[in-house]
Amino acid sequence: MEASETEFTATASQGSHLRPAKGKSLPTVVQLIREHSSKSLEAQLDNYLSSAEELFFQLADRARSNSDQTLCFEARREIQRKKNSVIARFKFAYEDGFSILTARPNNAPKQAEPSVDELNLIETGEMETSVAISRMVTRSRQDCRSELYQLQQRFQHLFRDYQINPDNNPLDPQQIANVLKQACNILDLETQGKVILFRHFERCVATHFPALYQAANQQLIDAGVLPKVSHAVRKSPTQKGDIGPVTGQGEQGKESAQRGSQPPAEFSREFSELSQLLSNVREYAVRGNLGFPLFISQGNGPALEPQELTSLLSEIQKSNPLERSGAQLLQPQLDLRTLLEQTLAERRNRGEKNKVQRSDEDVINLIAMFFDFVLDDKQLPIQVQALVSRLQIPVLKVALRDRKFFSSSSHPARRLINEIVAAGVGLDDREAESRTALVKKISDVVHDIHDNYEEGNAVFLTGLEILRAFRKREEQRSRKIEKRTSEAAEAEARTRHTKAMIEDLVLERLENIEAPKIVQEFAIHEWQQVLLLAFLKHGKGSAEWVEAMQCLDDLIWTSLKHDDEKSLRRLQRILPDLQQRQLKLLATAKPSEDAARNALHEIVAFQDLLRTTEPVAVDRETLAEEQKQVLQSTPRPEKSWKEMTAVERQQVQYQALTYDFIRKADEIPVGTWVIFSKSPDGGDSIRCKLAAKIETSDSYIFVNRMGFKLAEKKRKEFAYNLQQGRARVIEHERFFDRMMNKVTTRLHSQIEQEQAAPPLPAT
Repeated sequence: MEASETEFTATASQGSHLRPAKGKSLPTVVQLIREHSSKSLEAQLDNYLSSAEELFFQLADRARSNSDQTLCFEARREIQRKKNSVIARFKFAYEDGFSILTARPNNAPKQAEPSVDELNLIETGEMETSVAISRMVTRSRQDCRSELYQLQQRFQHLFRDYQINPDNNPLDPQQIANVLKQACNILDLETQGKVILFRHFERCVATHFPALYQAANQQLIDAGVLPKVSHAVRKSPTQKGDIGPVTGQGEQGKESAQRGSQPPAEFSREFSELSQLLSNVREYAVRGNLGFPLFISQGNGPALEPQELTSLLSEIQKSNPLERSGAQLLQPQLDLRTLLEQTLAERRNRGEKNKVQRSDEDVINLIAMFFDFVLDDKQLPIQVQALVSRLQIPVLKVALRDRKFFSSSSHPARRLINEIVAAGVGLDDREAESRTALVKKISDVVHDIHDNYEEGNAVFLTGLEILRAFRKREEQRSRKIEKRTSEAAEAEARTRHTKAMIEDLVLERLENIEAPKIVQEFAIHEWQQVLLLAFLKHGKGSAEWVEAMQCLDDLIWTSLKHDDEKSLRRLQRILPDLQQRQLKLLATAKPSEDAARNALHEIVAFQDLLRTTEPVAVDRETLAEEQKQVLQSTPRPEKSWKEMTAVERQQVQYQALTYDFIRKADEIPVGTWVIFSKSPDGGDSIRCKLAAKIETSDSYIFVNRMGFKLAEKKRKEFAYNLQQGRARVIEHERFFDRMMNKVTTRLHSQIEQEQAAPPLPAT
């Protein structure tokens, strides 16, 4: 073992002062969990490090440069030498981590998160290491959320004097990852090697976490610790006591990126609760202090019965017919409150009943505010905003007849609104989408509901079925195109990667030698294509690939100046055969043998000159200048950190991404809709869907709603767009819930604002 036991013992003793002060010993069942999980992780770690050795060997074989190959071989040797020490350190630190469960309770503050300025100073590679670990932790917590929740509750039951959370649960993925990172500190690896190692941990060990947690939970159950764990229902973020801030438009992009594409909490408030909110807000409206419009009936006399109010709305519907086509199709309907006020004023002038009951007033205001937010939602295409807004009166009639509309997430009207938004999320405002089949289908459904709804939910259910069937057919077509687009992008990425690798191989062979210009240009412009086809068709290590590389080496060797007799004899011997080999291989990259002969013509003439008895005179200064010109005119792959100048490193650091946005880019799932804009204010934007993440090129492929490619962005470029607000995740799931949560947030915010305001001075 490379690292001595003395070194290990010293390190362990040095860390002992960092352990929390122990109170009582661990319960027997927790000791068994510690022992069982430690053995399980120890075995998995042994397999993980063995497979990591093989991984680095394979990566060395596929390396694009000598430096990358050396890095992989050194990483493999380092793991071989210190594998047992890493496992021993991991085992010690992991088991020692359980001691925190018996520590004296403390209220020590959490370590402050690094600032953005500090993060920008971290080298890109070090940040990649943190991102690799964080991605593993996030995915593991997501995959095992139920098992982890139950484990945390059972630990909390055992250790009631200590608040159990992911930061101190020794079985949490973050704590296991921290122990692994600590154990791997003895490995002398480059940052790139560490990133590869930690990513490999996710594939080899983290996939076994569910079984580890299930076993731990079962041991606790067998010991009689909370055999049944009830899952707590989380409160909606907009409920009283947990109200998020109402952000302005400038914060929308950043807020969306931070939330990712998680659906909002389900909106299921009882009408009585909503009515009470409006009752409090109505007082401020009477005093003129309200920051948004509110419908308040001004009439006198007996109030309209619900059936009378519904009939009145039907009359308004008939007097405001919808257009099925043309420019009027995309114009939003008039404001609901204004229509009602005008109609009631006309009734008042005729001496008819015009007052609205208080509870009906509340329904009107809730529905009107909902549609206000629909028309203000910048994530919705204009077409969808207009079409959804034309359902104002039918939806209001539904809510007036059935107050459970607000508390039932399965109500057909709510589901239809969600379906319209989901179907139209990819519509592009820049094109004449009003002529598309999708817009026409949505328009037809909305038109039928507007004209035919009287009572019941049949018309909403019919529209929902029609729209779902149409959307399913469109998605089936787009998925086929999207699949072909993703496959083509992946193939293209593999080809680019291979081209870059071959360019490196050729340029490395030409650097620091005195090869004639004609040979350099032939190797770069002609022979690279031969190598590319050999690699793509037969693979690296195949006989065809080996022959193509050998032919290149022979070509370069024959072009160099040779003075000794042995080399001259070899030159005369291999030149005729070399020309035949060149022609045969070059023909694979050309449309015909004649084309191959034409491409080979000048190099053959040069080689025939080499076969003369007199050596070819070479002007070394001219040769060196020609070589410099050829190599400088050939684009090189992206520089490594070590190869960059100070200015180039400064530019990279300036664009270094904060940790959160790299992680968010990694976590955004395929299938998520995104808005890209040239400026943070959303100007000149396009809508597209994340169709694929290409590992070969570390890039993301975005397509339109038909599945055709719109953009390809490097992962870091996409994260940078998120950071700058030029990319925003579109939240379209549970659209109704999201809008109604905004309604209640606004009402709560208005109440809190008024309560916090200083009292008016006495007059």
